[in-house]
Amino acid sequence: MLRIISILCYATAIAFSISLNAQAQGRTENGQPCSENQACKTGQCYPGPGTDENENVQHYCLSTDTDCAVPGLDGVKSNAEVMINGSLYRCVNPGARRKAQLVLVQGLPSR
Repeated sequence: MLRIISILCYATAIAFSISLNAQAQGRTENGQPCSENQACKTGQCYPGPGTDENENVQHYCLSTDTDCAVPGLDGVKSNAEVMINGSLYRCVNPGARRKAQLVLVQGLPSR
């Protein structure tokens, strides 16, 4: 009986550890809203166009091989242009270890 309880405790500990690991790695796909790097599968949560309901800049999960976060996409490289809700944005990398960001080129800001 003690052996069965010991095995059950061990199995529970393993399941709990796997669950914590999955949470730490993040489950959010690229192009989806995020609030921290750990939420994303790639570990990259970058500012994108638009604001949330509290007028804070919206962040999106970003692919590791792109520079700017775009809603619904993996992201885009520096100098690429993308249409979002009828407005044209360009991915601008300011350098000096700062994150690249989308800059409005033509149209109204995304909400």
